[in-house]
Amino acid sequence: MKKISMFVAAVATVASMGTAMAATDGKLGATSEGNFDIYYSRGAQIQVWGFKDVHFAATDDVKHDETMSLCATSTSGDVRFKVGSRFYMHDTEAKGAYSITIADKAEASESDVWGAGELASDVYGKQSFTAKNALADGATTETCDAEYQVADLKVDLDDSDLAEGTYKQTVTVTAFPI
Repeated sequence: MKKISMFVAAVATVASMGTAMAATDGKLGATSEGNFDIYYSRGAQIQVWGFKDVHFAATDDVKHDETMSLCATSTSGDVRFKVGSRFYMHDTEAKGAYSITIADKAEASESDVWGAGELASDVYGKQSFTAKNALADGATTETCDAEYQVADLKVDLDDSDLAEGTYKQTVTVTAFPI
């Protein structure tokens, strides 16, 4: 039995929003509509927590997954996530062994998937998540409880293409106030 260990450390960082990235132009027809987003954060602050290292060991199954709760506060009230890492879970040129999904805690159908080449193709992610504006008096970031949880982060690993050995990959998750 091959011994596989995958270590994923998630690091939260903070950045400010840039210009709108999702503008669309109208199409020829009886009517035509276009739209664009305006992002403006003046002095917005954000904090995200709840990350944990993920350890996978080889078993008879080649597919593994681990889910962690992400908590956040944002003075703007909303959060988007960007994930930086090498990955794949589908047939692509840049092969890796895992994908990452960040889904709304209350409705898993709303999610960004890194590694699928779809929802998270935007530099700031596509999905917006609602966060409380601040920690209540006496509250801490020691644990990610339901009151501050904004999303679930799931790591899916498929070790069928991995040779024997131990692997470590650091994943950086950046949270943006919007």
